[in-house]
Parts: sequence; C-alpha cells; structure tokens
Amino acid sequence: MRSIDRLFAEYQQRFSFPDYFGWNWNAFDECLGDLRWLPARKYVTIISHADQVLSNERIELGTYLRIIHNVGKTWSTTVGLGYERGHADIPFNTVLVEDK
Repeated sequence: MRSIDRLFAEYQQRFSFPDYFGWNWNAFDECLGDLRWLPARKYVTIISHADQVLSNERIELGTYLRIIHNVGKTWSTTVGLGYERGHADIPFNTVLVEDK
C-alpha cells in the first residue's frame, strides 16, 4: 500500500466497497463510515508493514491516519453509528504493525 491507489484498492477489496466508490479521500471516509453492506459487531483492520504505508506519497499519510482515527471514534461512540444501528458502540480498530 505504498500509494493512494493501492491503499484504496486494498480497502475496497477487504471491505467490499460498493461500485460507486470514488477513489478519493472523501469517498474513502464515507465508505468506512457507512459499511451497511458489511454489518458487524466490531471491525479490526491489521496493517502489516506499516512503515511502507503510503511510502511513495508520504504527504498523504496524515490524511489517512486522521480518517481512520475519526472513523474509529465515530463508530465507537454512543452518539455515532453504533447507536444508529441499535448498539451502544461498535469498535472499529486499525492496528499498524511494523514487521522487522
């Protein structure tokens, strides 16, 4: 996932993003914040080789980290998506693992 396109492709495949996914940060944020098509009591994403994430486009790393942080926060609050879907909270965690 050294590039934005590769990162989006991995998430699209793993989270079964709908065909209308727009291949940009707003669409990425929107799809992760919805996931109606992939209901679960919790979501965990494990990113191996975290040091390589967006290594070809480092300027975008902050945007990626901000989005996954905010999505996790929204899913896990009682006023967020978990509440809307009938649950007190739905954990949405991303684990970044640096393989050495």
